[in-house]
This record gives sequence, C-alpha cells and structure tokens, in this order.
Amino acid sequence: MMRFGLNELKTAGLLGLLSGLLVLGGYYLIGNEQGLYLGLAFAALTSFGSWYFSDQAALASFQAQPLTREQLPELYDLVARLSDRAEIPMPKLFIVPTKSPNAFARDGIPITRRSRYPRAF
Repeated sequence: MMRFGLNELKTAGLLGLLSGLLVLGGYYLIGNEQGLYLGLAFAALTSFGSWYFSDQAALASFQAQPLTREQLPELYDLVARLSDRAEIPMPKLFIVPTKSPNAFARDGIPITRRSRYPRAF
C-alpha cells in the first residue's frame, strides 16, 4: 500500500494549480474551447518534460561529471556489487565538485538511471 505524505500532497496540489492556470491561460488567449485543449496539451507537455529531464537539470545545476571506474574503483565496484545483488542495471555514476555529503538517485526510466556523489566521497 502506497502512503502519501504532506510533501506529495503539496507537489500534486502545486502541479494541479499550474496545470489549471495553463488551461485557463489557453482559454483566455484563444477565446474558445480549442484554447482549453491547447492549454491542456501545453500543461501535459511541460509536466512530462519536467519529470523526464529532472535528473539532467539536477546534474547540470551541480556541474556533475561522469565517474569512471579508474577515478574511484572502490565506489564503482561497491555500486556494481549492490546493483548485481539487487538484480538491477548498474546506474551511471556522477561526481559533484562539492564537500557536502549528499547523494541522489533517479530510477524512473532505465535509460536515465543515475547516481551522484560529492567530490569529498
């Protein structure tokens, strides 16, 4: 059973509000029912785009660089062993030039599996 917390509820509410504003904006710009459909299509396109490209935006904002096995073999081998044990594909690893300990993983689409590690690691 999936449990939704307050953050998920706030995110859904904000996305719904933004989508509603885009639909209404399309209606007021075009002035008829076709404007509603145009606004709905634009809302769907922007929502999908923000979901699909969120990992790339996060990596770009932190200036992440791809991590090779030669750079950090122990970390690379650790992730490879864990991926093998969990029977999931090995994610692409990235290093971030920061000293703050932080990591994230995105696993929505197999092609875009990525993990990010700080330089201090």
